[in-house]
Amino acid sequence: MRSGNKVRKTHQTYWTDLKPWVEQLYEDHRVYLDIRVHLFSEKHQMKPTVEVRAYRVLQGREIEVVMCQTAVLLPEDQGHAEALVLRMASGMLLYLENERDRAERQADLWPVSA
Repeated sequence: MRSGNKVRKTHQTYWTDLKPWVEQLYEDHRVYLDIRVHLFSEKHQMKPTVEVRAYRVLQGREIEVVMCQTAVLLPEDQGHAEALVLRMASGMLLYLENERDRAERQADLWPVSA
């Protein structure tokens, strides 16, 4: 794709590209992803969005939503919902990793005495 004098390379992302993130989210944090694409008719004058929820299934099949992110699909993003979801899932994984690291550091500050 040409933009002025520069050649911009594009990479198509597919839903199957999410597999490593989905697996790591579950293996490391027991978190599932729920991905929803919201489309509206033009008369509603609402922009299409992508919503990604990270959740855990607790005992008794109760669901705990850990994180939820929503992003607007812009016209230039047409056909790139997968890439947007991949960025969101990657950010969620990074956030959960940082939270776990922070919890481990704090646990070291408050040792449990036997």
